[in-house]
Amino acid sequence: MSILASLTPPKGLRVLITAGAGGIGQAIARGFAEAGARVHISDVDAAAVDAVTGGQITGTVPSGLEIRLRRGA
Repeated sequence: MSILASLTPPKGLRVLITAGAGGIGQAIARGFAEAGARVHISDVDAAAVDAVTGGQITGTVPSGLEIRLRRGA
């Protein structure tokens, strides 16, 4: 058995993947979704999140997140 097989999450687990619309984050989101987890994805690129949760990976949910940086506060 591979180490990845031993890390399979329990069915119904909910996970939040930040930066999940591309690259490593998307691969992690895909792995959790394929293992049966309910995956919430957030990313600074809202259009990419919509593309991923709209059909690229089944079992995913878009999660809105806005970060604002203030200088001199």
